Amino acid sequence: MLRVIKKGSTKEEIQKTLAGFTKKKKGFQASNFSGIIDLDESPMEIQKKLRDEWK
Repeated sequence: MLRVIKKGSTKEEIQKTLAGFTKKKKGFQASNFSGIIDLDESPMEIQKKLRDEWK
């Protein structure tokens, strides 16, 4: 995207123009899924069982 800032623009005009360049967050937003899974056991117990499978 290209934005043109002309010579002699006021500070407010420049800030309005630059406000159009917002960064979008990349990556996985885990907060969207918090509280969705209902577990019967504690996560530590599940982890211990999964690690014991390799023995």
